[in-house]
Amino acid sequence: MTITCSFYLQSQLFPQLHSLLSFMGQFLPLFLQLGLSAARAAVQTTAARIENRIFV
Repeated sequence: MTITCSFYLQSQLFPQLHSLLSFMGQFLPLFLQLGLSAARAAVQTTAARIENRIFV
């Protein structure tokens, strides 16, 4: 029973997991680029606020 269940899970789950990972892998550079640009914008905003506090 457990062997059949385990085989069923492997045959059903791993191809779906593999296709999901390859699908995510296609968009990973885009996600990284968006994340880095968002982080850069946050750092620039924080730096501008600190600079304004220093000069005020």
